[in-house]
Amino acid sequence: MFDFWLEYRRAVPRVSIRVLAAIRSFVDRGGEFHLLAGNHDFWMRDFFSAELGAVVHRADVRIDRAGKKILLTHGDGKGQSDRSYRLLKKVLRFRPGIWAFRHLPVDWGLALASSSSRSSRRHNSARSEVFEAEYREYAEKQLSAGHHAVIMGHLHKPILEQIGGGWYINCGEWFERFSYIIRQGTSFSLHYWDGS
Repeated sequence: MFDFWLEYRRAVPRVSIRVLAAIRSFVDRGGEFHLLAGNHDFWMRDFFSAELGAVVHRADVRIDRAGKKILLTHGDGKGQSDRSYRLLKKVLRFRPGIWAFRHLPVDWGLALASSSSRSSRRHNSARSEVFEAEYREYAEKQLSAGHHAVIMGHLHKPILEQIGGGWYINCGEWFERFSYIIRQGTSFSLHYWDGS
């Protein structure tokens, strides 16, 4: 939903207040909003849970719907060739490093995070074909292990594919394509929000 999310103790990124208000309104009306943190949300604290009433997941989630197992994963680090990212993930989650980063002035820290996020997207877009094949392979393994659906978001590319009797899904992104998935029973469909 956001390019990145980094929380200081008393500051959060400047994002559309209407999006945040819509999440809070949805929760206030009795809805459940779940957020699956990914590679651009490492330093999430409690803003989404405390202020918006969201349920935040920091790891893969396995759920059962209509008697079918569904794996929800952001997907970061699931590609076999993404070894450098898996190392970077350990560095980014290193507590002394987080402590030091949070002592930068807020504007500097948020600008650095935004720049890093853009650079990461450019770097990974050049490897998209390799990643697509590896993420599909990962999904196939999970489907073979008994999941009915594997749903990811990391590739930022909308994918809805039936493999055998299961589904491999990548939700896409909410920056340009505004793609999302709807589940009905044991089937899924891909949609694009047009702003209306």
